[in-house]
Amino acid sequence: MPGSAHMFAVTDYSGTVTLWDARSPNVPLGRSEAHGGKALCLHWLTNAEVGGDSGNLKDGYRLLTGGSDCCIKSTAVDSSGNKGGEEGMDTAEE
Repeated sequence: MPGSAHMFAVTDYSGTVTLWDARSPNVPLGRSEAHGGKALCLHWLTNAEVGGDSGNLKDGYRLLTGGSDCCIKSTAVDSSGNKGGEEGMDTAEE
């Protein structure tokens, strides 16, 4: 995550996107079944790059992922690793 030496995200071939904190490697901060096929790439966007409020998160980021399902998904994550939305990672198709 931009600005964090500890938090990072990974994608995998099952279509899952997982948010981790290296200080607690046994339990992920969040996980989302984002893609119907392989999740192949990801990119972090800051609030400034998004152009304002990132999913109702004042100091948030957007995690964009692309997959073999030919979709781009957008996930809101705040600077402490909390995900937007009611349950799990708030993932929307773009």
